[in-house]
Amino acid sequence: MSGVPSPEDSPSPLTLLTAEPKDVIQIVRDRAEIDVWQPLPKETLDALRTATEEFPEKPMRFIDRAVDPDLQTLRGFEHLQVLSIQSSLPTTFDVLAGFTSLRRLGLADTRSKSVSLSFLENCVELRDLRIEGHSRDIESISRLSKLKLLWLISSRI
Repeated sequence: MSGVPSPEDSPSPLTLLTAEPKDVIQIVRDRAEIDVWQPLPKETLDALRTATEEFPEKPMRFIDRAVDPDLQTLRGFEHLQVLSIQSSLPTTFDVLAGFTSLRRLGLADTRSKSVSLSFLENCVELRDLRIEGHSRDIESISRLSKLKLLWLISSRI
């Protein structure tokens, strides 16, 4: 989950958008991390879910318009171990309560300042957590016994 994606490490926004569903597994296999910059066609998103089941440790980053405000786009990706959401759109992180295999998670600042972090209680495998601009229910972090690295950026505590 580096700061700026590099072309060598991540498919271009058009690669996944224009990929045939049958080619998505190869894209996931070949890349160091997967960035999703915009909404994908349903068939491609389904293929990406299936492909990442084979490679759950591949870092996935959903950026800007790639996710919807309630993060329903992420349903089916619960097997991921590394996830970053870099979008101002989310109004809830509740769907992430099912992401119990996460080892690394990054959450960018959102327009909504009332987004709860209570879902973190379910993410018991987290070792690395980066939160930007959120503090509601931040005490949930105290239940993460495996947490080794915590970044709180612009978060009131």
